[in-house]
Amino acid sequence: MLELDPVLVLSARFSLALLFLVAAMDKLRHRTYFRGNLRAYELFPDALIPLLAASIPIMELAVSVAAFVTATAPYAMGVAGVLLGAYTFAMGVNLARGRHDIDCGCSGPARRQTLSGWLVARNIMLLPIVLIGAAATTARPLGLLDIVLCGFALICATVLYAATSQLIANSPHLDPASLQTGQP
Repeated sequence: MLELDPVLVLSARFSLALLFLVAAMDKLRHRTYFRGNLRAYELFPDALIPLLAASIPIMELAVSVAAFVTATAPYAMGVAGVLLGAYTFAMGVNLARGRHDIDCGCSGPARRQTLSGWLVARNIMLLPIVLIGAAATTARPLGLLDIVLCGFALICATVLYAATSQLIANSPHLDPASLQTGQP
């Protein structure tokens, strides 16, 4: 079994825990909107939508909590990987169908993001972080500097994810053709 430095593994786990916590809270806060997002993907029968709309945020919350417990963290990372894979697959299917106008459902209605290859790429880039978070740690004890470094890594990961999400959301407005015509 691969063993990595605990700072690297804990930073990955805590970053993913925060990501899934924020995602779950957005879905729970905007339940009706999230059900509409799921319906818009047209991947499931309407009868399953309420069950999925209830279970997805619960799974995301479970990932968030279980990532902090050493015994359950590898399982949490497994669920995180499955969820990210499912989200990526759903986006990819709809992009292949030519359906770019769907809100990804990543965050509530205030930060609507339509589907794009960039969102798929972002999710794919998160998968190695899931693998790092699932790794065993070396037996090295953590010191105060390690804890500070984990906190700094969490802040950096949060800022990087937020900046990436904002760039993806703004990308349709940065199309050179639309800048010339004044149309988005």
